[in-house]
This record gives sequence, structure tokens and C-alpha cells, in this order.
Amino acid sequence: MSRVFKRHPEIASEFRRENPTLRTNYMSFLLGMIETMCQSPQELSKDDMSSAYAAEKGKVSETRLQKMKDELKDLKMKCSNIEALVEKEKAKALDAKLRFSFDDVV
Repeated sequence: MSRVFKRHPEIASEFRRENPTLRTNYMSFLLGMIETMCQSPQELSKDDMSSAYAAEKGKVSETRLQKMKDELKDLKMKCSNIEALVEKEKAKALDAKLRFSFDDVV
């Protein structure tokens, strides 16, 4: 892979993802494509091409699904944080309502 990244640095930037699963899937996909392209056309049958296409399509879907799961996890965390802030504000508002003013006591 280092040779590929040296020749094509723009590809290397795509592999600097934070999620190691996505990075692994991208690298597997790229290596699979390179292996397929290195074979001569006589070595590849229609079944080979169909299988390669299906595998690549599966990897792309897998990668997209993982990315969506990560985004969903982040959104759930943000929602949880906002819900905690809402509860805190509710408690403050309730506390302010329950406090007596000078006029209530006198």
C-alpha cells in the first residue's frame, strides 16, 4: 500500500479516517480492485467479474453502513446531552417557581 500512496497521495488522504473499521474496509476494497486489475483479461471469466463486482458492492455498502452507524451514535450522544440540559433547566425553573418572595411571607 505504501507504493500506491507514494504514487497517488490523494488516495492516502482518504485513508486517514478516524474510524479504523472504515479505513480497513477502504483498504481491502482498494487491494481487491488492484488484484483484479492485475489479472489478464484471459484469466478473468464473467463469473469472476460478477463476483468481484458483487464483493465490491458489498464492501461499499458495508462501509457506508458503518459510517451511518457512527453518525447515528454521535447524534444519539448529542441528543442525550441536550436532554440532560433540558432536565437541568426544568429543575432550575421549578426551583425558581417554588421560592417564596418577600410578599409571600409578609
